[in-house]
Amino acid sequence: METDRAVAVMEKHSTEDMVPRYDSGCISGGNLSSCQASPLHTSTSSRVEYNRLDSGICERMSEQLRITDNEPKLVVAPQQPQCPGLEFFDADSDGDCQLHLAVAEGVTEVVFALIRLAPHPAYLDIQNNELYAPLHIAVLVNQPRLVRRLVVAGATTDIRDREGNTPLHFAAKRGFKECAAALLSPISTDELREADISAAFTPTHLHTVLDMKNFNGEHCVHLATFGKHYEFLWFLNLHQADMNASEGRSGKTALHYAVNMRDERLVQMLATPREAGGCGVVLNARDWSGRTAHRCSKINGDEGIAVFLASLPGCDTHAEDSDEDFEFDTDDEVDWVGSYTDTAVNGSGMLIVESLA
Repeated sequence: METDRAVAVMEKHSTEDMVPRYDSGCISGGNLSSCQASPLHTSTSSRVEYNRLDSGICERMSEQLRITDNEPKLVVAPQQPQCPGLEFFDADSDGDCQLHLAVAEGVTEVVFALIRLAPHPAYLDIQNNELYAPLHIAVLVNQPRLVRRLVVAGATTDIRDREGNTPLHFAAKRGFKECAAALLSPISTDELREADISAAFTPTHLHTVLDMKNFNGEHCVHLATFGKHYEFLWFLNLHQADMNASEGRSGKTALHYAVNMRDERLVQMLATPREAGGCGVVLNARDWSGRTAHRCSKINGDEGIAVFLASLPGCDTHAEDSDEDFEFDTDDEVDWVGSYTDTAVNGSGMLIVESLA
């Protein structure tokens, strides 16, 4: 009976249309009986067809794998959540992000919160259209606490604006000694703990910014001298800045400028030897015209400063007649129109030094 029934089933299937099927020929299990096809329609009038490409993998390898009448659903991997707070670092039309604006307003708690939201210290160095970083602005508004938190969090201290000024240049120009201290002081573990900052991102070599020139060739010591910021100059001296640095366009030192500004107090502070409580700058440094500070004082007719400098040990008073021995190697003769003064050399549109030397 069982044999007759099997024959009848086979004869029935031989008369029906079979479903198109493409077999790769790969039989992993070697059990043909488990992979036999079953009829996929009930009548010739209504029939559900499946265009299926068979991989040849035996069903017993994955019993969960079934073919159904439902359309397969596209599985999309869940999108990773964006780092919270990044929208606060988007720049507006002026290039300012929320950190720039919060620093400018001096809103301490908001600034601290934004610093904590920054996923990397590079977000603290975003520059606006004037190339001001938040650290520049913190100095401009004289907020040493904000300056310090930015430095502890890893903000770059030697970042430059359009004129090549670092935040320390801004501090020197305005005499903001507290901001300068916030930029240069070593970072303690207590500060890192308070700010909840990883030590791996904290800056090193903070003092490398001390002797950087801006694009006008000016060191911080020159800018502090122009502003007559005595305490700031002394601060730079204590932090071992180069007090003998030459300005990039005239070759003058801070002592040259102090003499040409006829500021006897500033001259005394700079020129007095270190052992006597001064900065101990080099007295006989020459500018690009070959003039020493003493020679400049003589040209300016400032006898008080000239006598003081001449009284210091090592001052070369015989250099005043040697201007003609100091020559530039130039190919062409240049005819200057008008007088050649320090104002013309500095060329900034602002009267910094008015002198003949």
